[in-house]
Amino acid sequence: MKTKLKSPKKRSYIYEAPVAFVVVFYALIAAWSGVSVYLIGTKALVANWPLGQLAMVGFVIAYTWYWCLGISYRIEVSEDGGIELRSFRRVLRLDPGDVTVVEGPRLSFIPTVFVRFRLAREKAYLFCVITSGDLSEVLRLMHRNNRDLSFKGLAGAF
Repeated sequence: MKTKLKSPKKRSYIYEAPVAFVVVFYALIAAWSGVSVYLIGTKALVANWPLGQLAMVGFVIAYTWYWCLGISYRIEVSEDGGIELRSFRRVLRLDPGDVTVVEGPRLSFIPTVFVRFRLAREKAYLFCVITSGDLSEVLRLMHRNNRDLSFKGLAGAF
């Protein structure tokens, strides 16, 4: 009888955004969408807008939701360097060298922000509390695995 050998689990560091921050953000986007549809809809009914204009407004609202659902709420970095950004729309798996720059907020006095990860062909965003110790550990491990990684606007974070 064959027995399976269990491989030792590699240690990973995880940062997950506060649930309240994520809920408030999406509640604000939902409120904005609802108010926009109501105000534009009533104007469109009164002014008898053509279908093309309504389709453009619908596209803008749909694209806003598409983009917002791509903002990551969780990042996991394994000791071997693998990075996983998880959002409601997708799971982005990256190698250490895929991230070239990590940018902090422009307004450094706001502790709950978005951090931007510059990738080769796109940018990825992460909900976060910039002063979190877990986030600092994740960023340190990312820098340890990729010495070419640069940081902007995160001097106080770690």
